[in-house]
Amino acid sequence: QGAFFAGGLLEYAKSPLVLQDPNTGTREIMLDNVLAANLSAGITAHERLRIDLLTPLFLASTGPAGGQGVGLGDFRVSVMGAALLPGRNAGWGLAVVPWLDLPTGVQKEFLGQRAVAGGGLLAATREWTRFTATANLGVELNPKVDSRNLENSDVLVAGIGGAYVVNDEIGVGLEARGDIPFARAEVRGTGSPW
Repeated sequence: QGAFFAGGLLEYAKSPLVLQDPNTGTREIMLDNVLAANLSAGITAHERLRIDLLTPLFLASTGPAGGQGVGLGDFRVSVMGAALLPGRNAGWGLAVVPWLDLPTGVQKEFLGQRAVAGGGLLAATREWTRFTATANLGVELNPKVDSRNLENSDVLVAGIGGAYVVNDEIGVGLEARGDIPFARAEVRGTGSPW
């Protein structure tokens, strides 16, 4: 209780949003060369309740009209409520994580939603002395978009990961996360980032 954190993750994405005509196969890059610092902070209000604040700070990106400059993305507030806590050195953990996304990003530059979004997931962990395995499953509810063939479907969110503590200063982790849209895309394989 009372513990807090702040962090940042630098991210680069090459052509994360490409429109493709399902009939001709013609492709148009709508968002390219995205460089962002994903900023986060949180505080543990109670041993079973953590509150997190997250936002991407876009340092550079390119849209259909050229360079888009620096700007904030959508602001996320999430709460993790732990139903089961692992022991001091090992054990199982289970938590519910709802979140709310506020539309603070620039939608016309494809750097934010046009309305409030949100979702929630169930997160599980199994901890051993030096190794931790995690998995989560949930739903993300997105505002509808009607821009060419973009619909911005609600998605099933899934993730899995593992981490190993090498010593008191170093840990190594690997994780995967994906979105599976509930609406079928016109172009097979699109709308499912992993």
